[in-house]
Parts: sequence; C-alpha cells; structure tokens
Amino acid sequence: MKRFKQFERYIKGMARYSEINGYDYDDIYQELLMTLDYCVKSYDSSKATFGTYFINSCKNRIARLRKKNRYNFYYLNNDLVDEVIDKGETQDVGDIIEVLSNIEHGDLAIMNIYYGVPKIELARLEEVSQTTIANWVNKAVEEARNVLL
Repeated sequence: MKRFKQFERYIKGMARYSEINGYDYDDIYQELLMTLDYCVKSYDSSKATFGTYFINSCKNRIARLRKKNRYNFYYLNNDLVDEVIDKGETQDVGDIIEVLSNIEHGDLAIMNIYYGVPKIELARLEEVSQTTIANWVNKAVEEARNVLL
C-alpha cells in the first residue's frame, strides 16, 4: 500500500500518456499496477533503489506491450471505408477485404491498411523499394474503390 501511494501519480501519468494499440487507459493502468506488484515482490535492494527499479520496469513493460501489439489493428485505416459506407454499398469491412484480396497487390494493401504493417517492412519482405510498395497499395485501393463504388 505504501508503494502504491508513493507511485500512484507516476502510474496514472504513464498510463495516460502511453499509447499502445488495442489498450485504453484502464488496460495500461492495470498493467502498470501488475508491474508494481511484481517489483514489490522481486525487489533486491543491493542492485538499485526501488524507484529506479520500478520506473525502468514500467518503461520496459510498456515497450514490450508496444512491440507485441505493434500490428494489432482491427480496422481499415483508410478513406476507402468511409467512402464505401457513405455510399451505402456495404457496412462490412469484410467485403472490402474480400475485394482487395482479389486485386493484384491487394494482399499488400490489406497488410498495410488493415493490419498496420509499415510500408518499409513490406518493402523488405517483397525486396522492392518503399515507393513501389506505396504505388502498389494506392493502385490496389483505387481498383477496390472502382469495384465497390
């Protein structure tokens, strides 16, 4: 209880300003409370002060969560969805994914737009330039737009 009161402001502040895909404030707050609990149980005073140990543990926990959830986007981050839904053609993202999957380089568009994989990583996978990936993704999105609208 003493440690909680001592670090409560830090935990709340870190939870408020940490952005992790798929996590809201309460989720991050709970993760940091679990980190505090772990630190209280595993603290070794011969290695560092508790504050240093806890703060570094929190930073490491946030970094691990960010890395783990780096590509966990479950929505299409693109104007295509808004356009299609506004036109009343469909309200199901699955329809858009299905159309994209049948278009040349649509799989790259899905990975980039739906899962949030950066174009630079797709370029490494495909062994082409990032500009080429951007052109392929844009072309696939335009073709999907033409099919859906």
